[in-house]
Amino acid sequence: MTDQLVGAPGAVSVIDGETLRLAGQVVRVRGMADAACRAGSVCGARAVSALSAIVWDRRVQCVPQSRDDQGRAVVDCEANGQDVAQATLARLANGPARTF
Repeated sequence: MTDQLVGAPGAVSVIDGETLRLAGQVVRVRGMADAACRAGSVCGARAVSALSAIVWDRRVQCVPQSRDDQGRAVVDCEANGQDVAQATLARLANGPARTF
């Protein structure tokens, strides 16, 4: 699982607070499960917003690390050289109080 996936600026879609679509694949960003919360929850919506802000209009490179129970690649990603999971979690931590 070492093939790198690359999404050009504007070609990466955020599906939920931990899931991206790039290079024709749906992938889960490693380290983001806690940020996703429950679909439709306030913190889930904040996670989508934070992740979107990190990857929006940036070149995103992901390296698969494993697969999840749904068969998706679990990846480490960078957006313009910035770790996507760390940046998203930092954005969430600096926002309004989380409702977990």
